[in-house]
Amino acid sequence: MDKHASLSRAARPPVRWRDRLGLRFTAFLLVLSAPALMLVEIVVLSFEYREVKSALDRGALSAPAAQAHSALSPYIASDTTEQLALRLKVLRHELEDPRSSFLGAGGYALLELSDQPIRLSLRCAQCGGPLLEPKILESSNDQPAKVWTEHIRFENGAELLLSASLTAPWRRLWSAFSFEWPIMVASVALLALASVLFLQRYVLVRLRNMANAAANWSTAQFSKPLLDNKADEIGILARQLNGMAIELRGKFDSERELATLQERERLSQELHDSVKQQCFALELQLAALTAATARSLQASMSAELRTAASHDAANALAEASNICTELRRDLDLVLNRLRASSSGRFQDELVRRIETFARRSHIAANLVGQLDHEPDPDAKTELLRIVDEALSNVLRHSKAETLTLSLSQLAERCLLTIEDNGVGFRLTATADTSASSIGMGLGNLQQRAQRLRGGLLRIDSSLGKGTRLELRWHRSVY
Repeated sequence: MDKHASLSRAARPPVRWRDRLGLRFTAFLLVLSAPALMLVEIVVLSFEYREVKSALDRGALSAPAAQAHSALSPYIASDTTEQLALRLKVLRHELEDPRSSFLGAGGYALLELSDQPIRLSLRCAQCGGPLLEPKILESSNDQPAKVWTEHIRFENGAELLLSASLTAPWRRLWSAFSFEWPIMVASVALLALASVLFLQRYVLVRLRNMANAAANWSTAQFSKPLLDNKADEIGILARQLNGMAIELRGKFDSERELATLQERERLSQELHDSVKQQCFALELQLAALTAATARSLQASMSAELRTAASHDAANALAEASNICTELRRDLDLVLNRLRASSSGRFQDELVRRIETFARRSHIAANLVGQLDHEPDPDAKTELLRIVDEALSNVLRHSKAETLTLSLSQLAERCLLTIEDNGVGFRLTATADTSASSIGMGLGNLQQRAQRLRGGLLRIDSSLGKGTRLELRWHRSVY
């Protein structure tokens, strides 16, 4: 598993800074936002320019012309040049005031489209020439796209020229660069920062979790699902990936179980074709040797010596034959374990084991009760191995006449008992005693029981009173 994990980590190249999604998204926003904001600004200015131009084309300057005539008429003949210049300045401010503009709501657009939208020029006898407002003219650097004018004549021959001018939108946008663009760039930067924070919190972190989960799944570690309960697209994808992981786990377990069964079948076939056949051949050779020894003794010895030698040889050969018989019986049990298929139902596997045990051992055995569920594959394998080990111990050591295997379940707690009426044995260890103190066979049972969820094995036995094995475990919940 560590090898697969290291290979998985090695297969993922380091992410360069320019390939990071957050940085690329920030650059994308910065590059895209500036032209987008410029386009929006041009569109807005173009719309305002068209609206104001249309109003001026329809004669909107007639109203401010009448206002200028009524405001200056009483003072044209009496005021000095300085006084008239001051009145022109006040009048210009009144005409440009967007709150009371002759264009209505277009007054704000008029100021936005030009730094000097209204100009006033007065000719009169005491002025000696055109009277303008010098500061306004000096501050104007825009070339107007169009100018509208109105002439107002007074009784004393004075003439007032009222003009309104507009700057082309694209020229106006360019001239406003020094003031508006820093604000625009700051707005774009703030938008990019907020977008990256959002991307980091709600997208990138969740994508990294998906990447880590995929890395675990690639090494068959399916115990860590994706924890994403949000209802958006990424949350839906996470739940779909969890479903895929469950299916992959099922297929992986099936393939692993199939590989295990195939390997057991191969080992059982090799044992059957080699060790078991050799034991059978050894039994035949011992039988032939027994017959040959008997014939030799009858031909070459006296009756008394033949009797003694025949007795000793018969004892030795009988002992060897018993060893071969027990060895073949143990091999049968091993082969039965290796050939045990986990593809059948747990109850059916127990029935088959009990019937095989009773047939080979001539011990009356029966199965009582059942579980209301099918154990998961790992628990099923451990339970069957515990039953195999217990039946093997009964066969080899108990000298029992009857055996009862019973199953019961209360809620999530399951119970398996195996009880015989054999000779029993002296047991001073408790259920949690180590394997070294209670023998290898019982130690194996303890280790397998501990692999079960909440597994607990208890063994009760005494000399002459049989043995009771009691296994408790929790049902596996997914």
